[in-house]
Amino acid sequence: MLTSTKAVTSLDYDHDGDLDLFVAGHLIPGKYPLPPRSYVLQNTNGVFTVVTKEVAPNFSEIGIVNDLIFSDYDNDSDLDLLVAGEWMPIIVFENVDKQFLLANVPSLENTGGWWNTIAEIDFDNDGDMDYFAGNIGGNNKYHPTEEKPLYIYGKDLEDDEKYDMFLSKLYKGNLVPVRGKECSSSQNPFVSQKIQTYHQFANSTLEDIYGKRVLESSYQKQTTEFKSVYLENKGGGNFKLRHLPNYAQLGPTMSFAFTDVNHDGKMDVIGIGAVHEAEVETVRYDSNVGYVLLGGSKGGFKPYKDINFYNDLNAKNMKLVLIKEQPHIIIANNNRPLTIFKLN
Repeated sequence: MLTSTKAVTSLDYDHDGDLDLFVAGHLIPGKYPLPPRSYVLQNTNGVFTVVTKEVAPNFSEIGIVNDLIFSDYDNDSDLDLLVAGEWMPIIVFENVDKQFLLANVPSLENTGGWWNTIAEIDFDNDGDMDYFAGNIGGNNKYHPTEEKPLYIYGKDLEDDEKYDMFLSKLYKGNLVPVRGKECSSSQNPFVSQKIQTYHQFANSTLEDIYGKRVLESSYQKQTTEFKSVYLENKGGGNFKLRHLPNYAQLGPTMSFAFTDVNHDGKMDVIGIGAVHEAEVETVRYDSNVGYVLLGGSKGGFKPYKDINFYNDLNAKNMKLVLIKEQPHIIIANNNRPLTIFKLN
C-alpha cells in the first residue's frame, strides 16, 4: 500500500465482530493533482485483506481525500460513507448490502471545492443528520463560481518525467492562466521561449500558451465552491446548502466542534483552521483565528465574538474533550504545542 494518506476510519461493514478499515489516499508525491489509491481493508481475525474492488469499486481513485466519515445520511438505519477532499465535490457512498456504492445526490453535484473536513450533527433537531463542511473559505484570490470555475490541468509537459500542473480561469469567454508569465516560465521554461513578452502573455489564452493537444490530453479537474457550508438534510437524500457567515469565511476551516457555548439549550458551532504552507505569490491563509456560531431554534446561526477564544497558529485539528467533567477544546497546531481552551 504505497500511498500517502490523511484520513483513515473504521467500520464493521461485514458484521463479523471486528473493525474493517477505509484508508483514503491523499496525494501522489510529485504528481499533484492525480488521485492516489484509496483502500478498503477487510479485517479477518487481525489479518487485513484489500477488498476495495468488491466492497467499494468507485472508492479506489475517488480523489485527493482530506476527510471521510461514516454517517446515516439517508436515515435508513445503516452507515453510509461521506468523503471530502480537494478538486472534488462532497461525495456519498451509500451502504447497500455490505457494499458502498456511489450515490446520486443532485444537491451535492456542484460542490466541487478544496474541502478540508466534514462533520455530522442533527443541527436542526428534526431527526436526521446535517453536516458542516470546512473549505478554504471565502477570503481567497480565486472566488470560483458555477459560471466561472477554477480549473487545474496536470501533465508531464516536457517529457522529462517531471509532472507539471497549471491553474486556469475564464476571462471574456476564454480559458487563461491564473499565474503570471514569470511564475509560469519558471515552472516550464518553454513558455518563456514561446511567449517572449509580458504583453503577449497577457493577451494569450491557455490554448495559445500550451496548445490544444496538451490541454485535451491533460488530467483535468475544476472547482466551483470555496466557502465553508452547512448542509441541511431535507430528507430523501437531498440537502439545502447554506454558506456559513462571513465571520467563518476569513480563512480555511480544518475542523469543527459542537457544544452549547452560551448555555441556552441550543447547539453551537466552533471552527478553526489555517494553511501556512502556501507559496509566496499566494501568501498563507491565516485569517481564521477561531470562530463561534451560536445556534438558533430552527437550525440558524449567528456569529459570536469571544476575545478569549483566539488561536492564530497553523491549526489543523480540534477535539472537544472532558477533563474532570469540564469541557475543553484541544487544538492541534502544526509544528507548535497544543492550544487548550476551557469552556466555562
